[in-house]
Amino acid sequence: MKITNKGSALLVVVVLTTVISLLLSFGMMAFQLQSYFISREYNGLRAMYHAEAGIYKTLWRLSGNEGYDQNWRPIDYPIVIDDETESVITVKEWGSFLKISSSASVSGVERTIEILAAQRQTSLFRSAVHIGGIKSPLVITGSAQIIGDVIMGEGGVQTGSARGLIYGGQQPVIGNINMVSEPFMPLLNSSLLDSAIANSKRFVTAYNSEALTILGDIEWHDSLTSIYSNYNEIYIDGNLSIVNSMTNNNVRIVGPIKIISTGKIIINSDIDILHEVQLIASDSILIRGKGRLENLLIYSSKSIVVSGGTNLSGQLMAEEGIQIADSTRIGYPSVLYVSGKRIGNQIVGDISLEDNSSIMGTIIYNHSTPGSELASENRSVIDKGIIKVSKGVTVSGGIYSSNYAQIEGIINGFIVVKQFYLYREPTQYINWLNDAVIERDKLDADFLVAPLFGFNPDYKVLRWKMIR
Repeated sequence: MKITNKGSALLVVVVLTTVISLLLSFGMMAFQLQSYFISREYNGLRAMYHAEAGIYKTLWRLSGNEGYDQNWRPIDYPIVIDDETESVITVKEWGSFLKISSSASVSGVERTIEILAAQRQTSLFRSAVHIGGIKSPLVITGSAQIIGDVIMGEGGVQTGSARGLIYGGQQPVIGNINMVSEPFMPLLNSSLLDSAIANSKRFVTAYNSEALTILGDIEWHDSLTSIYSNYNEIYIDGNLSIVNSMTNNNVRIVGPIKIISTGKIIINSDIDILHEVQLIASDSILIRGKGRLENLLIYSSKSIVVSGGTNLSGQLMAEEGIQIADSTRIGYPSVLYVSGKRIGNQIVGDISLEDNSSIMGTIIYNHSTPGSELASENRSVIDKGIIKVSKGVTVSGGIYSSNYAQIEGIINGFIVVKQFYLYREPTQYINWLNDAVIERDKLDADFLVAPLFGFNPDYKVLRWKMIR
């Protein structure tokens, strides 16, 4: 009997052919999968560029071009990028800044970019000091010095001494002194700030059926965070205290979330509150501790006090007052705004910066006058509003006061003020500057401010985030 290996050889050939076919199939699948991911990545990159182009075209229009202005508020509005694609943009207000989102899709791949828009410094900010409401001389005393240009009335600058006040410097102003016959205050367009305050008041009074509603005072600690984090809005008909419990688990609140109290809000521990959290209170807001509080929007119809070495960045808006104390650090790009409130025949409102604190941002006291509140028929109404910067405090940014400013700290930036003010009991000194150092060139040219100055400000990207 003749034995051959033809059957075995055939089996080997079949197996090899099958293996090779499988390898080729897997190779083709891998190639196709790789091509898919490469194509998707490429289309995603193109979509991102188109979304980015939508952002910049929106900023261009908001800056007063193509027939648009800073009041443009499109929602899901298409902007043509080229012949084949467009981006869909939405512009919303986030306190005194604008939040812009832009989405674009290429071959089914979508990308969304969200930015916060602020204002580039303009000619308004070139001077170190702009005095816009008084013709009297500016009196420099103590160790005060202005390094930069000054715009003011025809009274000019002089040095002076009084009870306990002795000028000890050598050159009060290093820069040009530009005197005008009629002092003026540069335009502050407070529409964004007014809108933010009006919306905050409405949130307190308007019921939202989708909000978690809590009746009575509440103490928020770590065990409640997981429950509350399921809601975008929490309405508390009472006082709110946010504290750490005895478990040593720090409270951590991450937005976006809106927390509303009809009473006070008190934060009195090392709490982390991050990413677009709104705190709104009908009464005062007290913050004390060394946690992280970043990108917040805070409103009180009365006053806000931040102390205890807190590190905070955000927008603080109050009607009666803001106090920053105890070596607190307010980081860039923050805004402190007090609108002033009429009580009797006075407008009260003050921003007080104390105790070696530091602030990077824009600080504003501005009382608007709806209904001719300060018109000739109401001349008995006295504006007491003031911004105070104590010794040891450093401000990097800009200060705008439609009334008084008492400056005795360090200002790396600019001040626009109706008139300076100094009080040494029992005497008030109008347009006196004591011990302050105001140095314009120490503020970086890329420092962005809230878009509140002039019409159609030059908008720039302040913060950038890829959503998807």
